[in-house]
Amino acid sequence: MKNFIKWAAVGLAAVLAVPAMAQVTPNRVTTCVIPAVVAANTTSNVTSTAVSVPQGKGLSFIPTFAATGASVSNAVFSFQVSADGTTYTTTTPLTLTVVQNGTTTVTGWQLWDPTELNHVAWIKLVSVQTTHGTQALTNMSAVYVTSN
Repeated sequence: MKNFIKWAAVGLAAVLAVPAMAQVTPNRVTTCVIPAVVAANTTSNVTSTAVSVPQGKGLSFIPTFAATGASVSNAVFSFQVSADGTTYTTTTPLTLTVVQNGTTTVTGWQLWDPTELNHVAWIKLVSVQTTHGTQALTNMSAVYVTSN
């Protein structure tokens, strides 16, 4: 009986020692067309390709840029959404504001959770604005990231 209990304990310990493996959902990264430079104190309209939004998944937008000189003003990214991929909102219900850090490269990040994007099928960047009177935005790039 002692051997049975000992071996049962060893067997149970061996089963519990197996590491748990979680399923990892791969990410989809989509480059966003964005102007390389946005002039000081302007709003640059953007003609970007819309990105599909998988239902039940969140979506991230990650812009990168720098100012042409000393600046702690805002860069504002505005988006339109669509339920069908054809008709887009005439307003920009989703925005991201990122504070500039002079000539240092800044990487912003916006995560919209699935409830915020419920019934949204498509999203597109429509404008980028800088509020600084004399410093432009430069070296701009951006990506969307979502789970497949």
